[in-house]
Amino acid sequence: ETLSLTSEASSMPIDNEFDDMLNNNDIESLSQELANRGPQLCEKQIRYLYDIFLMADCYDWAFLFSLILKSQTMINQVISAVRIQDLSTQIIALQRGLVELETWADIECPEYKPLLLSVRNQAQALLNQRRASVPSTSQSAPTKKTIQSKQG
Repeated sequence: ETLSLTSEASSMPIDNEFDDMLNNNDIESLSQELANRGPQLCEKQIRYLYDIFLMADCYDWAFLFSLILKSQTMINQVISAVRIQDLSTQIIALQRGLVELETWADIECPEYKPLLLSVRNQAQALLNQRRASVPSTSQSAPTKKTIQSKQG
């Protein structure tokens, strides 16, 4: 016997277990998650841009894309790339951008605050690591004043 949409068996109620699984809260939760993340194609395009900018050593843009995607893994990749290449100016630029993003998040998008806090802690640890590994300028290179006093 075959079933069709109009047969008696097809008009029977759906199994209670299945009905319980898909309650309204679950559906609303899933649709809200999709709305927050945007369409999958957009996410794929942003990941592609992230990869391009990371390979091109445009760390500020790669960092921004990783924040948009809320990807801790991608954020860690950017921070690691900056750390490996010893780019102190990039680190400072990223830190300034992070401060601006935190200000924006306070006003416009508080759900980014936990992620930004985590990133700020990583960035601060990176800066502290850089400061500890760079000798102070007074010990490593003579200043203009000390050169003049030695000549005179």
